[in-house]
Amino acid sequence: INFLLTKNGFLRDLLKLQSERKTPLEKKYNLLKTILESDGYFPLKIEAIYQIRNESFDKVSELFTIAIKSNDVAIRKAVAETISKVPLSFKAEYETLLNDKSYDTKQAAFVTLWKNFPEDHAKYLDIAKNWQGRNDKELRIFYLTACISYADVHDQDDQMASINALKAVSELKNYTSPSYESSVRQNALDSFLALYPENTEVLKNLVNATTHHKWQFTKYARDKIRALIKDEKYYNLFENLLPSLPDNEQFQLKRLLSK
Repeated sequence: INFLLTKNGFLRDLLKLQSERKTPLEKKYNLLKTILESDGYFPLKIEAIYQIRNESFDKVSELFTIAIKSNDVAIRKAVAETISKVPLSFKAEYETLLNDKSYDTKQAAFVTLWKNFPEDHAKYLDIAKNWQGRNDKELRIFYLTACISYADVHDQDDQMASINALKAVSELKNYTSPSYESSVRQNALDSFLALYPENTEVLKNLVNATTHHKWQFTKYARDKIRALIKDEKYYNLFENLLPSLPDNEQFQLKRLLSK
């Protein structure tokens, strides 16, 4: 009974706070501050952060500072995902999100900082260089893609960036191969083909995916190939791959090319 009363009380408070969404900031500022400073359920605090996301930062900087100093993973994640423009005055605080335990927080913070402070790209890449993430290696693949993109801009004035990018390309390409789980391969295929859509080795790995034992991955691969071969250039690329493929892969690719 106590649990139900507590749960019902929380839901009541959340609904009441949600009803304040259109209330001017000055009329609810103290309420939002009290919630963020309280020991209340984190969804209440996330709702408070949601309600200040479109306000001028100078008006709500105190509230974001309270939120980011929280040790709650979900609240810090909400801050990472809510702020799109980071003022210099808040930069150091926001950068602490790069060290959070949450992979989603790390990635959201990295993207925002990358957009806001291009002069610090090298620093952020250095922070992220050992990121791995979940079993699907999404965070690692995200880092590799950023590393390659950085080198595309700075290869003339940063030799180390070029070296790191070559390593990143090799690692990313490797993740598209049959040596890895389908979730890793799918993330890697998406990223690699966005950068180098005509790489024959990776296109072969995409064809190989059509023979995988997981139907979701084979469907992904078939759909990807169908989308690519709408362009005659890619149709020809895949057609030229046929002689070098094993029989089972040839069979799958021929079916796709014939439709």
